[in-house]
Amino acid sequence: MRVSLALVTWNRPEIVVESCRNVLETGIVSEVVWVDNASDDAAREQIGECLRSFKDVDVVAWRNTENEGAARGLNRAFSLCSGDAILVTDGDITYPPGGLAMMRDVLSSRPNRAAVSMYCFPPETTTDRWQDVLEVDVLPSGQMTAIVKAIPMISRMFRRSLLSVAGYMREDFGLCEWDDVEWAYRAYHHAREAGMACYAIASMQSTHLPDVGRVESPEYKAAKKAEFSDPSKRRRVVEARNAGWPKFFPSYVERPQ
Repeated sequence: MRVSLALVTWNRPEIVVESCRNVLETGIVSEVVWVDNASDDAAREQIGECLRSFKDVDVVAWRNTENEGAARGLNRAFSLCSGDAILVTDGDITYPPGGLAMMRDVLSSRPNRAAVSMYCFPPETTTDRWQDVLEVDVLPSGQMTAIVKAIPMISRMFRRSLLSVAGYMREDFGLCEWDDVEWAYRAYHHAREAGMACYAIASMQSTHLPDVGRVESPEYKAAKKAEFSDPSKRRRVVEARNAGWPKFFPSYVERPQ
């Protein structure tokens, strides 16, 4: 199974480089589709130098002249990925040894497996995004996984074909919050409707890099806090659920027939 990394960046080169090295040094990723949301020149060059240093990894780069938001950046990256599976890390996640290989093996071991995630926090401390464990499955390796109602969005790998089944991320929630929550529930719903399963690995945990908060601008942190605490965003997710999770396809993506 060929894996593409969908990477969306907006400055924070120290964090992005550390995360990319952790991911790319595993040899799991064959392609990086890098969408830059108007980083400054120095940051973009630092990130690009890191990506170019991995000679066995194909790099596809797309540069935006303004920050179009995380959802649109990811959608652009998804549309350009050529791998069988797509990995998303938010550019600030590291994985334990063997973690990415296990995620890939979850997908490749059975054709009906649509997506797999790794918790960024211990499962017992997670918020309502990731509650409601339905059942437990044992992988051939003996590791335990939990099928959950929402795919934990912080670190996830999914079959590229899931985009045709569930649609792309909505681009109208804001710069950085709630779009991933809505897509998680929608992807889970449509995957189940199509006879596919979504998994979360409960025996391993990915990690937020500790300096994320330090390198985010005060304006960006304030925007994230405002978006995530906006009750209208939660209501819109509920409305999407009540409407049967309507699919979304951006204008620059050919909609499946």
